[in-house]
Amino acid sequence: MTVKIAISTFSGVSKVHDGTLADALRGIAQNEALRVASSIADITDNSGGTANGTMAAAADFTPSAASGSNAAAKADLETQFGNVRDGLKEILAQVNVIRAKVPAFDALVDEMGGTAADGTIGAISSALIGVAASRAAAAGSNTVLATLRDRASQLAIYVNKLVVATGGTELVDSLGGAKTYSETFAAVSTDTGAVATGADAEANAIVTVAEANARLGVLADAIADMAAKLNAITADANANPVLKTVAV
Repeated sequence: MTVKIAISTFSGVSKVHDGTLADALRGIAQNEALRVASSIADITDNSGGTANGTMAAAADFTPSAASGSNAAAKADLETQFGNVRDGLKEILAQVNVIRAKVPAFDALVDEMGGTAADGTIGAISSALIGVAASRAAAAGSNTVLATLRDRASQLAIYVNKLVVATGGTELVDSLGGAKTYSETFAAVSTDTGAVATGADAEANAIVTVAEANARLGVLADAIADMAAKLNAITADANANPVLKTVAV
């Protein structure tokens, strides 16, 4: 598409105040942002999640009593929580690489801990096997889940700032995390606390393996959604962007 701006396009005051000029300039800026971002390597997403443009809700775990092998193992759940944290670190690192060329905000600060980003999001398993011992405690697991939700929702804000700067469709965040605008991402502990006995659905409650797998799947999807939005910005085809604004 060719941008056509006639001599008379902005000669009248109305064309300035009705948004015509702003739309034209915005379109040019967004296309230039896409062009410069196309030189950035895409992030590799091996999370196993599915992107659909909406980060779905990740509700708290329901405190449950143990029944046979219905519990998620503490060690297994903590390992996958760590993989989620590392996936968020990969997204954050890629956001910083893109914003260096599309400076829509200041650089983000990663204090989350975990494994240093290397450009590849590792697998997040949502196929844990139920156990009858060494069970994950519901209370401590909910604390970790809440923290991961918060960091993901915080990160989605900055992903969307880049999406807007490049003229894309914003990611919908229904995850349930706090929408914090801080550019510093605080530490994430994956420790779910003491092993639960599962004797009741209160102080000794467990996380069921079914709920653990469901929440891990939602978190993996959220990471895949953010990765997809970033890869749409860094796509090689954006070296020759299609101009969005035509003024005649």
